[in-house]
Amino acid sequence: MIFLSKILIFISVLQLLFTGGCQNQTLIDNKYASIYEYNPKLKKNNHNDNKKNLGIPDPLKLIEKKSLSQEGINRSNKNKIGFKPQTLSNETNFKGMTDVTLCNYATISSGSTTDWAYLSYKKFVLEAKRRGLGCGVGVKKESNTVNVSKPKNTKPSISSAEFKKEKAKRLEEERKRKSLEQKLASFEQEKQKRIELEKKLAALQSEKKNQIKKAKQKEIGSGFYVSKFRHIVTNQHVVNQCKKITVGDSMTTQIPADLIASDKRNDLAILKTVSMEMASSDTKSFIRKLKMEIGPIVSGGLMRSDDVVGGEEIFVAGFPLANQISDSLKLSDGIVSSTKGYENDVSKFEITSVVRKGNSGGPIYDSKGNIVGVVVEQVNVSRSDNVNFAIKGSTVKQFLSAHNVPTKWSNRKDNIDTKDIYKIASKQTVMVVCHR
Repeated sequence: MIFLSKILIFISVLQLLFTGGCQNQTLIDNKYASIYEYNPKLKKNNHNDNKKNLGIPDPLKLIEKKSLSQEGINRSNKNKIGFKPQTLSNETNFKGMTDVTLCNYATISSGSTTDWAYLSYKKFVLEAKRRGLGCGVGVKKESNTVNVSKPKNTKPSISSAEFKKEKAKRLEEERKRKSLEQKLASFEQEKQKRIELEKKLAALQSEKKNQIKKAKQKEIGSGFYVSKFRHIVTNQHVVNQCKKITVGDSMTTQIPADLIASDKRNDLAILKTVSMEMASSDTKSFIRKLKMEIGPIVSGGLMRSDDVVGGEEIFVAGFPLANQISDSLKLSDGIVSSTKGYENDVSKFEITSVVRKGNSGGPIYDSKGNIVGVVVEQVNVSRSDNVNFAIKGSTVKQFLSAHNVPTKWSNRKDNIDTKDIYKIASKQTVMVVCHR
């Protein structure tokens, strides 16, 4: 009777427990029942003593222990979302239970981690796994401690089209960069070439300056003999401010000459070669040659008495560009284009003959071989247009008479060949060099 009363008490306690506890306790009761069923001898003895002898725990103590354990689990689950304590039966119906409620029963929290509640709610655990629910098992809860860390790269991933577009953009930038580098390299090469050209140009300019300086040191003009006493007529601007004056028939054959008289207004000057006593052997030989050639020409007269007329044919003799092209005598033809000079100057006339630097002071012949004037200047009207002028023979004759230089009027009246005019000019015309 005592044993049956204890079993009734045991069954009433089980009904007050949750399903997990009921299940576990039912298993225990069944275990004990099977033991008592198949061991009739045990029924005759005291029930508590029999359990002690078999090593079986006291059911009341197990129920008390389970109740305390279940109470702790319930306290732990109070904080779970959606937890609603309910009495669980041996045959639990999971069809109307939500995943959240199922996870609340199937798990147990311990500190910062969540584990499966195999001991208390095994059926719930099995059902949760059957549904494929993780229920947060093995996931650590976030603590309230704020961890200062570097921000993660939240840059969203780009699509394949955007990636291709970005790649094409970078390739284009690379191409532009290479093109720019090539242009810079080409620019550097051009810069080096320009520097070399500038150096060459500077060298040429320096050489040109030296040539100009040398040319300035030696001003070259022309002149002609007007008497057998070695008198020479030239322009005043050719022999102006010269430290030394020399004359000859080339750059290498020169003898000294003195300035006897000059007229700045009419741009005329008279020179005279050195005397035989002061001359060197080469100069004496040159003077003797001049005497032999000039004598017959001077004796026949040099200057024509009447002035030129418009349209008259003329020939200009001299040594133009003697230090640049050649130092031989040059003869050019032309006509008298006007009987007046610059600004209606009646002492001069205009010619069409080619006049260059070095022609100044040279004689102008007519078609008969008579001297009719002296080349004086070239006026540049524009870059492509210039006008040449000459001093009339009558003006030259007055200048010579004023300085007591004897001369005769020419008496040639027949036209001669241009070759003969060149022969006369080569015997009478000289190169005048002004050393500054």
